[in-house]
Amino acid sequence: MAATEDAPPGVDLSQVVKIPTPLPWSDEFKINVYLIEANPLTLIDCGIRGEKPIETIERAFAERGRRIEDIEQIVITHAHFDHYGSGAELVRRSGARVFAHPIERVHMEHFPSGSDGYRDSAEHYFRLWGVDEALIEGFFRREQLMPMLREDMGVDVNVEDGDRVKIEGFNLEAIHVPGHCQGHLCYLNRARGILFSGDHLLPNISPVPLLALGTDPSAEKPKSFIQFLASLEKIERFPARIALP
Repeated sequence: MAATEDAPPGVDLSQVVKIPTPLPWSDEFKINVYLIEANPLTLIDCGIRGEKPIETIERAFAERGRRIEDIEQIVITHAHFDHYGSGAELVRRSGARVFAHPIERVHMEHFPSGSDGYRDSAEHYFRLWGVDEALIEGFFRREQLMPMLREDMGVDVNVEDGDRVKIEGFNLEAIHVPGHCQGHLCYLNRARGILFSGDHLLPNISPVPLLALGTDPSAEKPKSFIQFLASLEKIERFPARIALP
């Protein structure tokens, strides 16, 4: 569906197509993928891994006379499985170049496991905080579901704060907004005042600053909530007229 129905007066969303992709456990919530119809053809985020999200993207493309194979760039806001889980399949079919923050790249290319120090760090903090052993084990059992929800995918271009993603007539400026996760990026088209906000700004529910445990128990843990508040103040300074989460 075209995103123009959401536009305030004077904001041109004619080249932006919103594609709400499904989650396997919820009929209510969708993960928005955005197609930018410009050169190169660009997709922002990918949805969770699975046949239904891919089919949803295929249908939206077909309605515009396009195919998944036409995608040239995939721009990732952050490396949570519901935002990049289908990315590897889209890249296999299209050969698209992938853009992401280097912190998120690590998680996209190889999901954290015990060998990365991720489990050691998490167990250290959980026990420090007195978390029940059964809850700790349940947390790590949940991690075993990750291969069903996401797939390792390569990143071609590291994107950091202030970098530009070049799109003809629709350049995007990257804004680093840690809090929800450490490498979260929003992307702003200044000329039109369009902000692709990922999970940093959300409608109807509160955006969530998430615990960042890292992979080294001896290192100082990021203060996600403080980061998130600072990122809200930061994003307010940019000339956005509409946020597309």
